[in-house]
This record gives sequence, structure tokens and C-alpha cells, in this order.
Amino acid sequence: MGRIPTGLGPLLRIDDVGEFEFDAGEVTTLRPDIFQPGHFSVFDVLTHLAHRGDIDLDYHFDEAMDTHVVDSINGGGDWWYRALYSGGWYESNVFRMDMYPYKDGTHIRMYKEEREGRIADIYRTFREEVTRLEQNGGQVVLPEVIIQNPVRRELVFRAVVVTAQPVCMYEPVRKIGFRPTIEGMGQYSISRSTFWGSRSPPIQQPIIHVAV
Repeated sequence: MGRIPTGLGPLLRIDDVGEFEFDAGEVTTLRPDIFQPGHFSVFDVLTHLAHRGDIDLDYHFDEAMDTHVVDSINGGGDWWYRALYSGGWYESNVFRMDMYPYKDGTHIRMYKEEREGRIADIYRTFREEVTRLEQNGGQVVLPEVIIQNPVRRELVFRAVVVTAQPVCMYEPVRKIGFRPTIEGMGQYSISRSTFWGSRSPPIQQPIIHVAV
């Protein structure tokens, strides 16, 4: 099992609300189907603050999207998040908040999404993903993978079957950290909606765009 987060984490920032300190050892997960004991998500940090009385958080679990949804924080809606691990940088993402693993040194920022329809689009992709998973009998199948490489043509693959890889902080039945195996191209690791080929030199790493 991976290293369990401990001690005081970096401040969780909620725009226009404040910055909050928390002890990782006191946070528990709402997704025991996802995380092994002691591990939790950035969403769990948010609910921990709510249980502690620091914020007024309304949320619910949406089965059609297989995720918890933030309805409001202190009465305001349209919240999304950014997170970075120690030594990294904030990136926009469309990863389910209650599946984004917290590790020691993780910085979390909650912000109000101002782009019209952005959150609705993210939720739509979650619903479509769950629907595809049901239609494929629980097998993860990416509808389209586009590989761009500076030394090769753009390659397009459709209906790419994905298999789970062991990630020590997750429960075995819900491993996250997929590797699609594409014939003739080897294996590529996933990072949100972008892949980097692990076999290529840095200057020639292909970028794979995934239609989700």
C-alpha cells in the first residue's frame, strides 16, 4: 500500500472564502470503494472542512456520473478545483474530484468556473463515460485516441480497450491508472486527457489526445 498522507497539509484555498489548514491524519474518505484505508481524495478534504464547521458545503452523489457533486459552498455554486502535487504546478483538469488522490504536499484550490457551460460539459462527459462503461459490460473502451508525433504522422485509433494497472492507494476493484495497449505503438501512460509515451526520448514523445 502506498505512503499514507500524514501531518498538516498545505492550506486549502477557496476563492472569496478563505484558506484552511487541516491534518491529513484526520481526513476520511467517502469513497472506500476507491481508496484503501488511510488514503483519500481532494474532495474528502473539502468535506472534512465542512464536518469541522469551517465551511457550509452542500453536495450529493450522482450515480449517473459516479461522483460526488458540489452543489454550493457558503451558498454559492459553480465550483470546480485545481490541484498540484509537491514540485508541480496547477493545471486545468476534468478528473472526478472524489477520485483525485491526495498526497503529502498537495495544494488544492477551489474556484468559481466563469466559463459558461464548462461544468455542464464536464458532467456530460462523466455521464457518457458511465453509459459507455455499462454498454461495454464494465470494460473501459476509449472511443477515439489521436497520437501526434513529430517524427510520424498523426495516427487515429478508435474503440481502444483499456486495462487497469495496479496503483497502491486504490482498491483493487477500482484501480485507476489505465494503460491502453495500441498495436504497433507499445504502451502509454495516462495523465488526465493527455498521454505521454514512456518509450520515446523526451524530444520525440508523442502526445495522445483522448476523446472522452
